[in-house]
Order: sequence, then structure tokens, then C-alpha cells
Amino acid sequence: MMSTTADKDITYVLHLNKEQSIYHYKAEVYTRIKKGETAFFSKIKMPFSLRCEGAVSTKAIQFRLTHLQRVMVDEKGFPLKKLSKARQIALKVATINDELVFEVSSSFEILRVVNTSQVREKWEEMKPRLVGTYPDIKKEWLPDFEWQLREENIQDLYKKDTFYAFLFAGIFNTGLSPYKAVKEPGWLNNAVGSVSLPLTVHKKLKDFYRILDTGRLEFSGKPDSEHPKFPLQKLNVFTGNLTPETGSEHKLSFKYNGYYNLKPKSGRIDGGALKIDIAIGDLYRKETDIHLKMLHHE
Repeated sequence: MMSTTADKDITYVLHLNKEQSIYHYKAEVYTRIKKGETAFFSKIKMPFSLRCEGAVSTKAIQFRLTHLQRVMVDEKGFPLKKLSKARQIALKVATINDELVFEVSSSFEILRVVNTSQVREKWEEMKPRLVGTYPDIKKEWLPDFEWQLREENIQDLYKKDTFYAFLFAGIFNTGLSPYKAVKEPGWLNNAVGSVSLPLTVHKKLKDFYRILDTGRLEFSGKPDSEHPKFPLQKLNVFTGNLTPETGSEHKLSFKYNGYYNLKPKSGRIDGGALKIDIAIGDLYRKETDIHLKMLHHE
């Protein structure tokens, strides 16, 4: 659908395909964190299927996401032959998310995860074996993870997860333009350490041809320092813990941009990418890259 009042005021409204279908994707998620002299790197390849199971109410559509495999790879994309303890634990724990049932809005934004009880049941079944193999996680990691799995917390865990928030893009059923950017609020979870940041995100269509069923949505974001929940104090505490020099100042560098490849007539996303690069002087840097590509659909 297109609405227009003047040449430069043209907006397009994309409509999500709600018919039962299965989309097969591959994704790559890259994370690199440097804190002082310590560095952490992770890159994982994840083929998965996303089944649209149709509308469950006038406001919600159900999608079933099935992870088919997770492969840890090196920076060149080759599978790692030897995994560290942390990576072994991460891969084992990730299997509780092998199948997730999402209810999403008509804009394709997560409303809730339906099968959280199943996720917790998988975790309770896995936990004794995991603690038996890695007993030190009982104090180091277990309490915080179990707190996240509580019903009052688990929905936010998925809604604010960077990968799931990128996949369920929230770009349908809203006006978008190839001439001027649309400004929307956003949120980046664990942007700096455990500190999350409110964002202002600008979205704009490019090379958009509905009749040819092709187009691209580009977006960029920056921290919203005017937001009432902007965590200035937490950022100052985090920065203060990075350096022993009292009163030293270190500028926050922030880059957040990406795109979606669209099939506007078909009502789907064919792929996309997100790149995040955040640094505090030379004390801290966190890079995140997500690449998504549809392989085929049924």
C-alpha cells in the first residue's frame, strides 16, 4: 500500500505475510570484546527455520523458530577444532532454545515467547549434568542465569536479545519512505558491559520497487541521551572501573547501522545485517556483527 500527499511525502506500508509457510535461513553472529588487555572473541553459524503458523488472534501471529545447528568458527569462518570450557558451556546451554514459539505483532515485533515453560523444563533436565561436568559454574554463573529464566524476567531476555530483536524487525504495518528517514525509539541490551542503552533509530527505504518485489531498508541509531532512563550514572561507574585514574575522561564512540533486504509484495525479509561498534577511549571496545540470509522457503 502507498500513500502520498506530495512527491517527497510518499510513504509505503509493508504488510507481513501471515499465511502458513516455512522460511529457511542461515545466520552468523560475531562478537568481539576488548577490555583493557583482555580480549574475547566469538563467532557462530546458525542455520534455522522459521515457520509461520498463522494468526492466533486479531493482534498476534505465531512463528516457530527451530535452530538446526550451532557451529563455533574462527575469524575466517572455519569450524573450531578445540573449544574452550566457556564455549562448550555456551553451546550446551543454547540447546534449551532449540525450539522457540513466538507471538509477534502485525509489525513483526515480539509480543511474547509462548513456550517458556518448555525452556525451563529443558534447563532443569540439563542442569544436573552440566553442574556435574563443570562444578564451578554453580557459584560463578548459575544464580544469575536462573534469575533470568524466571517467568517475570524471561520475556525480556528474548525481547531484548540482540539477535532475536534484529530477526523480528518490527518494520511492517508502518509508514516508511525512500525520501526521508523515519525516526523511532530503540533499545540496545548489554551495550556496554551489562549497561543497556536507549536509542534513536532512523529508517529509510532504498532501491524500493514494489512491482518488482524488491527493496532495501537501511537504518542507523545513536544513544538517546535525553531519554528519561538514559543510564549516565551506570556508564560513569563502568568507565570508572576501567581506569585507576581518578577524574580521567574517556569519550564514548558509538556506531550502529544495518539493513534488511525486503520482498515487499511477498511480505517477508530475505536477509540483512547489523553492525555495532562501541568503544570507550582505548579502555573498552565491543563489536557485534549479525548477518542473515534466506536460503529458501516453502
